[in-house]
Amino acid sequence: MGNLMSWKGAILLSLTSFIIAFPCFLVYEVIWGDLIAGLGDLLSSIDTFTRIDIILFLGFLIVLGVSIGVNLALYRQYSFMSKLRSNVYAIGITILLLYFISFAFMFYLFPDTSIFLILVMFPFYLVYFSVYVLQTPIFFWFIAMIIYHVSLVFLYKTILVRKRLTIKNNNDTMYVSRVM
Repeated sequence: MGNLMSWKGAILLSLTSFIIAFPCFLVYEVIWGDLIAGLGDLLSSIDTFTRIDIILFLGFLIVLGVSIGVNLALYRQYSFMSKLRSNVYAIGITILLLYFISFAFMFYLFPDTSIFLILVMFPFYLVYFSVYVLQTPIFFWFIAMIIYHVSLVFLYKTILVRKRLTIKNNNDTMYVSRVM
Protein backbone atom coordinates (compact mmCIF):
# COMPACT_ATOMS: atom_id res chain seq x y z
CA MET A 1 0.00 0.00 0.00
CA GLY A 2 2.93 2.32 0.26
CA ASN A 3 5.06 3.89 2.91
CA LEU A 4 2.91 3.75 6.05
CA MET A 5 3.84 5.81 9.09
CA SER A 6 5.00 4.61 12.49
CA TRP A 7 2.96 4.74 15.71
CA LYS A 8 5.08 7.61 16.97
CA GLY A 9 4.49 9.54 13.77
CA ALA A 10 0.75 8.87 13.88
CA ILE A 11 0.51 10.02 17.50
CA LEU A 12 2.57 13.15 16.83
CA LEU A 13 0.57 13.98 13.72
CA SER A 14 -2.76 13.59 15.53
CA LEU A 15 -1.54 15.49 18.59
CA THR A 16 -0.23 18.34 16.44
CA SER A 17 -3.50 18.63 14.58
CA PHE A 18 -5.40 18.60 17.90
CA ILE A 19 -3.19 21.35 19.32
CA ILE A 20 -3.85 23.49 16.23
CA ALA A 21 -7.56 22.62 15.87
CA PHE A 22 -8.54 23.18 19.51
CA PRO A 23 -7.83 26.95 19.71
CA CYS A 24 -9.42 27.39 16.28
CA PHE A 25 -12.47 25.52 17.56
CA LEU A 26 -12.66 27.76 20.64
CA VAL A 27 -12.59 30.90 18.48
CA TYR A 28 -15.35 29.53 16.25
CA GLU A 29 -17.44 28.59 19.28
CA VAL A 30 -17.21 32.15 20.64
CA ILE A 31 -18.41 33.44 17.27
CA TRP A 32 -21.13 30.75 17.25
CA GLY A 33 -22.22 31.79 20.77
CA ASP A 34 -22.48 35.43 19.70
CA LEU A 35 -24.61 34.42 16.72
CA ILE A 36 -26.92 32.39 18.94
CA ALA A 37 -27.22 35.28 21.40
CA GLY A 38 -28.16 37.54 18.49
CA LEU A 39 -30.80 35.08 17.29
CA GLY A 40 -32.45 34.88 20.74
CA ASP A 41 -35.88 36.06 19.53
CA LEU A 42 -35.95 33.60 16.66
CA LEU A 43 -34.81 30.67 18.80
CA SER A 44 -37.22 31.51 21.65
CA SER A 45 -40.17 30.26 19.59
CA ILE A 46 -38.55 26.82 19.15
CA ASP A 47 -38.97 23.99 21.67
CA THR A 48 -36.16 23.78 24.26
CA PHE A 49 -34.84 20.35 23.26
CA THR A 50 -35.01 21.22 19.58
CA ARG A 51 -33.07 24.42 20.29
CA ILE A 52 -30.45 22.49 22.25
CA ASP A 53 -30.35 19.90 19.46
CA ILE A 54 -29.72 22.59 16.82
CA ILE A 55 -27.00 24.23 18.92
CA LEU A 56 -25.39 20.88 19.72
CA PHE A 57 -25.29 19.58 16.16
CA LEU A 58 -24.18 22.82 14.55
CA GLY A 59 -21.40 23.08 17.13
CA PHE A 60 -20.56 19.43 16.44
CA LEU A 61 -20.33 20.20 12.73
CA ILE A 62 -18.04 23.14 13.51
CA VAL A 63 -15.82 20.82 15.61
CA LEU A 64 -15.54 18.31 12.80
CA GLY A 65 -15.14 20.98 10.13
CA VAL A 66 -12.28 22.68 11.94
CA SER A 67 -10.57 19.34 12.63
CA ILE A 68 -10.91 18.16 9.03
CA GLY A 69 -9.72 21.50 7.67
CA VAL A 70 -6.63 21.42 9.84
CA ASN A 71 -5.88 17.77 9.05
CA LEU A 72 -6.28 18.19 5.29
CA ALA A 73 -4.22 21.37 5.10
CA LEU A 74 -1.53 20.60 7.63
CA TYR A 75 0.64 17.91 6.07
CA ARG A 76 1.19 18.11 2.33
CA GLN A 77 3.70 15.27 2.16
CA TYR A 78 0.87 12.72 2.51
CA SER A 79 -1.53 11.91 -0.29
CA PHE A 80 -4.78 13.83 -0.23
CA MET A 81 -6.96 10.75 -0.75
CA SER A 82 -5.42 8.89 2.18
CA LYS A 83 -5.87 11.97 4.41
CA LEU A 84 -9.46 12.38 3.23
CA ARG A 85 -10.23 8.69 3.71
CA SER A 86 -8.79 8.64 7.24
CA ASN A 87 -10.72 11.80 8.19
CA VAL A 88 -14.01 10.46 6.84
CA TYR A 89 -13.52 7.18 8.71
CA ALA A 90 -12.67 9.15 11.86
CA ILE A 91 -15.93 11.08 11.54
CA GLY A 92 -17.86 7.82 11.28
CA ILE A 93 -16.06 6.32 14.27
CA THR A 94 -16.66 9.49 16.31
CA ILE A 95 -20.38 9.56 15.56
CA LEU A 96 -20.79 5.84 16.29
CA LEU A 97 -18.88 6.04 19.57
CA LEU A 98 -20.79 9.12 20.71
CA TYR A 99 -24.11 7.42 19.96
CA PHE A 100 -22.97 4.25 21.74
CA ILE A 101 -21.84 6.20 24.81
CA SER A 102 -25.03 8.23 24.94
CA PHE A 103 -27.15 5.09 24.38
CA ALA A 104 -25.42 3.42 27.33
CA PHE A 105 -26.14 6.46 29.50
CA MET A 106 -29.82 6.32 28.49
CA PHE A 107 -30.07 2.96 30.24
CA TYR A 108 -28.19 4.39 33.20
CA LEU A 109 -30.32 7.55 33.49
CA PHE A 110 -33.68 5.94 32.82
CA PRO A 111 -33.50 2.36 34.15
CA ASP A 112 -37.31 1.92 34.26
CA THR A 113 -37.87 2.95 30.64
CA SER A 114 -38.65 0.24 28.11
CA ILE A 115 -36.11 -0.63 25.45
CA PHE A 116 -38.63 0.33 22.76
CA LEU A 117 -38.97 3.87 24.14
CA ILE A 118 -35.21 4.25 24.36
CA LEU A 119 -34.86 3.07 20.75
CA VAL A 120 -37.51 5.56 19.61
CA MET A 121 -35.70 8.41 21.38
CA PHE A 122 -32.42 7.90 19.44
CA PRO A 123 -32.41 11.42 17.87
CA PHE A 124 -32.24 12.89 21.37
CA TYR A 125 -29.48 10.65 22.76
CA LEU A 126 -26.76 13.18 22.24
CA VAL A 127 -28.91 16.01 23.63
CA TYR A 128 -29.76 14.08 26.80
CA PHE A 129 -26.15 13.00 27.16
CA SER A 130 -24.83 16.55 26.84
CA VAL A 131 -27.53 18.08 29.07
CA TYR A 132 -28.04 15.51 31.82
CA VAL A 133 -24.66 13.80 32.01
CA LEU A 134 -22.14 16.40 30.87
CA GLN A 135 -24.16 19.48 31.91
CA THR A 136 -22.94 21.52 28.92
CA PRO A 137 -22.40 21.03 25.18
CA ILE A 138 -18.82 22.29 25.50
CA PHE A 139 -17.78 19.06 27.23
CA PHE A 140 -19.61 17.10 24.51
CA TRP A 141 -17.66 18.90 21.79
CA PHE A 142 -14.42 18.40 23.66
CA ILE A 143 -15.12 14.66 24.00
CA ALA A 144 -15.97 14.55 20.28
CA MET A 145 -12.60 16.16 19.44
CA ILE A 146 -10.75 13.70 21.66
CA ILE A 147 -12.51 10.68 20.14
CA TYR A 148 -11.90 12.05 16.66
CA HIS A 149 -8.17 12.60 17.16
CA VAL A 150 -7.60 9.32 19.00
CA SER A 151 -9.29 7.45 16.16
CA LEU A 152 -7.09 9.39 13.74
CA VAL A 153 -4.01 7.89 15.39
CA PHE A 154 -5.12 4.39 14.43
CA LEU A 155 -6.34 5.46 11.00
CA TYR A 156 -3.15 7.39 10.26
CA LYS A 157 -1.14 4.31 11.15
CA THR A 158 -3.13 2.07 8.81
CA ILE A 159 -4.25 4.39 5.99
CA LEU A 160 -2.01 7.45 5.61
CA VAL A 161 0.48 7.15 2.74
CA ARG A 162 3.32 9.50 1.77
CA LYS A 163 3.28 11.12 -1.65
CA ARG A 164 5.91 10.03 -4.12
CA LEU A 165 7.18 12.33 -6.82
CA THR A 166 9.37 11.01 -9.61
CA ILE A 167 11.80 13.45 -11.13
CA LYS A 168 13.53 12.77 -14.41
CA ASN A 169 16.81 14.53 -15.08
CA ASN A 170 18.61 15.03 -18.40
CA ASN A 171 20.42 11.66 -18.23
CA ASP A 172 17.09 9.76 -18.05
CA THR A 173 17.78 8.83 -14.43
CA MET A 174 14.67 8.55 -12.24
CA TYR A 175 14.70 9.96 -8.72
CA VAL A 176 11.94 9.35 -6.25
CA SER A 177 11.34 12.16 -3.83
CA ARG A 178 8.94 12.41 -0.90
CA VAL A 179 8.84 16.19 -0.93
CA MET A 180 6.48 18.18 -3.15
